[in-house]
Amino acid sequence: MKNIKVPREKGFIFVNPELSQWYSILAENKVVNDTILKRSQYCNELINIAKVYTQNLLGLIAPDISRQNIISTGHQPIWHHCGIWSKDVVAHKFAQSVDGIGLHLVLDHDICDTSMVLPVKRYDESWSFKKIEIEPDDTNKDVSLEFRPIPKKEYISTFLKKVSDEKNNHICNDIWFDNILCINENIFSLITIADFITYLQAIINSALKLDNLYLPVSRLCSSNAFKSFALSIIDDAENFALYYNQGINLLCHKNGHSRRNNVKCLEVNKDSNLIELPFWLVSEAGQRSSLWIKSKPGYIEIGTKDKVLGNIDSSSWDNKIAQLQELLDGNNFKLRPKAITLTLFVRLFLADIFIHGIGAKSYEPVTDYILENYCKKRLLKYGIVTSTMNLPLQNENNCLRNSMSLLKNKKHELKYNPEKYIDKSTLDTEPVASLLKVKKQKIAQSQDQLLPADIRKSAWRSISQINLELCSYTEDTVEKLESLISYSKKEITTNKVIGYREFFFGLFPEEELCGLINSFNRRNYDWYENIRAH
Repeated sequence: MKNIKVPREKGFIFVNPELSQWYSILAENKVVNDTILKRSQYCNELINIAKVYTQNLLGLIAPDISRQNIISTGHQPIWHHCGIWSKDVVAHKFAQSVDGIGLHLVLDHDICDTSMVLPVKRYDESWSFKKIEIEPDDTNKDVSLEFRPIPKKEYISTFLKKVSDEKNNHICNDIWFDNILCINENIFSLITIADFITYLQAIINSALKLDNLYLPVSRLCSSNAFKSFALSIIDDAENFALYYNQGINLLCHKNGHSRRNNVKCLEVNKDSNLIELPFWLVSEAGQRSSLWIKSKPGYIEIGTKDKVLGNIDSSSWDNKIAQLQELLDGNNFKLRPKAITLTLFVRLFLADIFIHGIGAKSYEPVTDYILENYCKKRLLKYGIVTSTMNLPLQNENNCLRNSMSLLKNKKHELKYNPEKYIDKSTLDTEPVASLLKVKKQKIAQSQDQLLPADIRKSAWRSISQINLELCSYTEDTVEKLESLISYSKKEITTNKVIGYREFFFGLFPEEELCGLINSFNRRNYDWYENIRAH
């Protein structure tokens, strides 16, 4: 995990471990899953929630698949680039090969930027980035996506038109225009911005025959499965926090880096018996606070670090789910998992194989540690999937002709040594010759440590004034240099745009997306046939 990096090679899907090993991994994970109490019950509940959501989202009847091999992945509902999208490709294709279900978790409980970045061609044939906002203002940008409402119909239409207007300037997926611009009116019955972005991506996937189910984390958290999972951690908070922190400390020690914000240790105050847990309490305004609990004889206090929301009876398990829900509803709070808690829950109770991107290396080893040492389960293995693709943007001069550092050095030299850029025939004429003579004298004075400091400072001021006067004889050179710097900046930006791997996958030509899907099929055809034989 530590050595996995974004692949430089373009046009294929990077998979780790090798895809030929995944069937064995699935079989191994299934053996462990069979030992997890109530897993089948919880999994069925979650899949039914996903089926209902997907049906409402796309207006389609979700397939009834009896064999519950769940191949799951997920991401925030932002404009997925091809590296993220390739996880959906593999989830669907691998699930097909084992008669299973591909499922995409929609992390709508997160805080994200929902704007779309597009490539725009300038009048001089260079390229630049253009950001298009889908939400009308910035008032909700620090709020969880599930609490940010879907924009009004007029704003959605304006957003889609802005994207479509760029088609004349760059290659764009015809599926986007064939489907997105003819969106069904029932899209406006969707509730949140997360639903809307998920819908737009789901209909493109559906057109590409990638028919995964979709499950928002906000709906996952409404399940009895998730509430039971959260309560089991609340009941055993001190012990869980101990293993959680041990996993993070071990990860930081192995990787030789300080704790990152998304994997920081939980706070445990033994004097006050207060324990932080890896869940969010989200207010009705969408503001997030860490969950804190305090165990007392017969009950557990639930709240934020500064405020107790209520108590849960700890003497028995009966009605605990109802108690927790009543406590949350009474205070207008939602309970949501943090990153490690989410993947822990999904790998235990939902996914037979979970597919991560390469970003998982920053926290998923902690989940592994908790699974093995706290849950006492043999390691549940997962896959890493990503890809790198660039839009086929036209550019005749895609290599830098001038080094920006060299140009900046020249600009610096022009300011402090303008005489180097004055025409030789001018150097011997007045007043240039006299200015250079005085400058030489002042440089000698400024460097003479035997002279008083005020005289040396005065010499430096004189040198600066002389340089300003000499610069009047280099105006043509300065103008040409500024022009070169401006052009080089455009060259740099153009190369960044052309090499940018994070453009929305829906902007790519359909044949390139299908090519990536088909290359996956071709490379693993024999392997698929072998699996079907089993």
